[in-house]
Amino acid sequence: MRLLGNSHRWLPVAAFVLLLYLIQGVARQRPFAYDGPLLLAIHRYSTPTLDRLMLAITQVGHPDTLVAIALITLAALLLRRRWPLALLVLLTCLGSYGLGVGLKLLFAKARPSLWPLITSEPTYSFPSGHTLGSTVLYGLVTHLLIRRYPNWQVAIGGAAAVLLAAIGFSRLYLGVHWPTDVAGGYAIGGLWLAGCIALFQKWQG
Repeated sequence: MRLLGNSHRWLPVAAFVLLLYLIQGVARQRPFAYDGPLLLAIHRYSTPTLDRLMLAITQVGHPDTLVAIALITLAALLLRRRWPLALLVLLTCLGSYGLGVGLKLLFAKARPSLWPLITSEPTYSFPSGHTLGSTVLYGLVTHLLIRRYPNWQVAIGGAAAVLLAAIGFSRLYLGVHWPTDVAGGYAIGGLWLAGCIALFQKWQG
């Protein structure tokens, strides 16, 4: 079962166009006019209860969590002797990590500081590593699950979409990323994942 059906072939194109738009702005160190107002609009609805909820949700996209899930997925595939799929998981996840770290260092974009934060991040802002890594790993797990349970495609895909949206929103709510950082994470992660799966399927024939 392919992750991208015929009706969704426009998604990589849309992601690529979005990424070009974001990169040209970030590379010129030009602020996006809507970044600040969107963050402040979200922050107006903050409460202690939502703070705790968003801290829990953002942890689902934390690198430590992603590494643990990736290792569990890899181990499950190795135990079932699914060597090609295990290789896909390993290379896709390693590549996405390197991509995220490299792009952060390349653009060296400062994180927002619009209000006192309840959490802190030591790295640069663009792209959102939580969003990029989550898009790749949870998207890849979704692909594997749909391959195994094709009749549950809509439910599995819908659950993954909700999870990824929640992780991205948590980064905005917490004020540790600009909206364009999160959008960039989705675009880069989606393109990397789609490219890796496409190459894998071509290799498999």
